Amino acid sequence: MTIGVGTGEVWGADGVVEVTAPTLVEINGLRQGAVIISGMTPVRRPEQVGALPAQGVTALAHSPARRAGGCVLESKPAVE
Repeated sequence: MTIGVGTGEVWGADGVVEVTAPTLVEINGLRQGAVIISGMTPVRRPEQVGALPAQGVTALAHSPARRAGGCVLESKPAVE
């Protein structure tokens, strides 16, 4: 296992987890068949979400869901 790989290497990985929405440059760096989990915002960035299927990747979006006592992660498909 390699720890601390360069940024360019990350986008060519089988799977990528990112806190914020990926940029178009980052999406274009994903390899076909990769999986990305990130905080995508399809309403604010439809061009980025639309680029994901064209790149041949599987995308899952996460967003904070408020609930009594704190915040939990909720997974939603970014592209149907």
